[in-house]
Amino acid sequence: MRKSCHNCEKEIGYYAGFCHHCETKQKYVKQLSSERIIKIYERDGVYRPTKETEEKLDDGTIIKRAYHYGVIGIWSVSEDWEESNGDSVFQGWEGKREKHILTDFTYMSHESDNKKAVWPEIQDYIHGRIDELSELAKEYVEYVFMKKWEWGISRNEMNLHIRDIRKEKRLIRNDKYNIDIIDKDYTEYYMGVFPFNIKLNYIIKDSKCLSGILYSPTYEKLYSIINGNGYMLDKLDYCLDRMTGWHKTLYYSVNGNLKVYPSYNKEFDYYMNKINKEKEELEKRKTKEKYFSDITYMRENFKSQDYEKVCTDCYEIIKLPAKICRFCKREFSRDEVESAIDKKFREIHPEP
Repeated sequence: MRKSCHNCEKEIGYYAGFCHHCETKQKYVKQLSSERIIKIYERDGVYRPTKETEEKLDDGTIIKRAYHYGVIGIWSVSEDWEESNGDSVFQGWEGKREKHILTDFTYMSHESDNKKAVWPEIQDYIHGRIDELSELAKEYVEYVFMKKWEWGISRNEMNLHIRDIRKEKRLIRNDKYNIDIIDKDYTEYYMGVFPFNIKLNYIIKDSKCLSGILYSPTYEKLYSIINGNGYMLDKLDYCLDRMTGWHKTLYYSVNGNLKVYPSYNKEFDYYMNKINKEKEELEKRKTKEKYFSDITYMRENFKSQDYEKVCTDCYEIIKLPAKICRFCKREFSRDEVESAIDKKFREIHPEP
């Protein structure tokens, strides 16, 4: 079932809260018919249930909803459906739908020759309901073009951000369902505090990460990925719009191969240890390089006459560069004098 956008008048889904053509929020529409409950389950080990439902429209479109409950009622509602052309729509609401506060909207278009024929089988395989795929399902290839919009905490058009634009290739590889990112322009914002500056951005082109940058709330550069190499550590301290239930996230890229590891992933600690060791080695290398670059100047300006040594014959204290002891007249060879000066120099300026 369709409706016309109140701005550009192009056809969009009946429940769409946003027009992906002209990027305009839509007027509220009431629910057309009753919905059936699919399941109810608890979250986070406490009684904050999620209720999943389905509503079937007259044209056969199935609207799937998830009602997420908080302590005092519905916290948020998510909806998704498939358009008649096979495109997918996902949108989220803050609180009840009737409040008409849209938080995010995602539109996905699909290109595939055999998805309709094999997708139910692939879903059964992914969820472990069947053990083996048919030869036809193994040939499944699908290209997905996705664009996601998100709103800041005041949820108005002024706070609209494009969070994610991507092109994906989905296929079966080695009997597993894989998603290969071909192109992606991903951005996050500090939604919880004005002026909603960019927090994070990274760009993937032709399956290779080109660049990435992570900012502080005051727009200072904290981390970066340059020419496909580097890392970014997104810490809880910087996620001002998510003060609970948020994990650190590591973005780690080597030669354009970007991996994203939340802190609960076992790879997170491995790569953080690797990064810390690399930083330690870099600091050591820098210290040594500085030492050896400065050592000639320090030696030339080393004032040996300001230091003393002990005469090995009479044990009296004499000047470090002295060639003859003024007490017992013991003579020191040139090598002995230079060795004593070198020893004192290394005591004062030890090699790192």
